[in-house]
Amino acid sequence: MCVDFLTCGMLSVVQFRSIEIRGLAPEKQPKGGRKMETDRKALVRLYKETPRPAGIYRIRNEAAQRSLVRSTPDLQGILNRQRFQLEHGSHPSKDLQRDWHELGPDAFVFETLDELKPKADSKVDPASELRVLLELWVEKLTAAGESFYRSF
Repeated sequence: MCVDFLTCGMLSVVQFRSIEIRGLAPEKQPKGGRKMETDRKALVRLYKETPRPAGIYRIRNEAAQRSLVRSTPDLQGILNRQRFQLEHGSHPSKDLQRDWHELGPDAFVFETLDELKPKADSKVDPASELRVLLELWVEKLTAAGESFYRSF
């Protein structure tokens, strides 16, 4: 869960001033006298170009032994989104949302089951690999006696 700037993937002003922007040639590195706005633009561009890990995630209701298992091309982003939707009563799975309100957030665990590392060739679509991984995890969890929330 995002508690401060560092865990949310953002930088404080102090961290921002002292960071070396990886991936930029030395001559393109921001100089101490340049405006912070230019440095910020470079950091934003670098952030947007950074590939995100894809994978399989699960939201598990510990009390009812029920799970929502899905695949995503952006693990960190979807876990933040799912938690936000549940906290604000706007989750598409009405059963999951109802359980969240009845049992509270402490009854749920957000976890990454499997992760695909970003490939060097950013044009490769991980969708087919994610589909296969999702099927494997659903089979594995079903065999272990896990029940699932309906698809939304």
